[in-house]
Amino acid sequence: MADQAHAAVVKSAATFDHSQLKHTETEEKNPLPTKEDVKEEKKRQSLLDEVANFQSENLSPTQTKERVVLPDSITLKQAKQHQTFIQSVEGHSKNNLRHAETLEKNSLPDPTSKYPSMLCMVTPHHMFV
Repeated sequence: MADQAHAAVVKSAATFDHSQLKHTETEEKNPLPTKEDVKEEKKRQSLLDEVANFQSENLSPTQTKERVVLPDSITLKQAKQHQTFIQSVEGHSKNNLRHAETLEKNSLPDPTSKYPSMLCMVTPHHMFV
């Protein structure tokens, strides 16, 4: 079966009329790099080679001075005040508190009053009452 298909393809290729094809111009889609591209690639490659072949023995030792920056007096004072405030709040005893009664001074209107409050919203069913 595969031989028959192969034979059919070979026969159609042999009897194909090439005069029916149109002429086309070919375009090169993968052009060669320009001189600038080659130059940049060489420069990049030389930098990578320098990094790969770097010899750390050529470096000279150095001493690093670590500086400790202390906070100024104002910052220290603020931190101390904050710490004493936190300690006073945390150390406050509930036993020192006195009992207090709450007195309601702004009471709501009486629901049985004849005229509703001016603050309530008027709806259509209030208009006909």
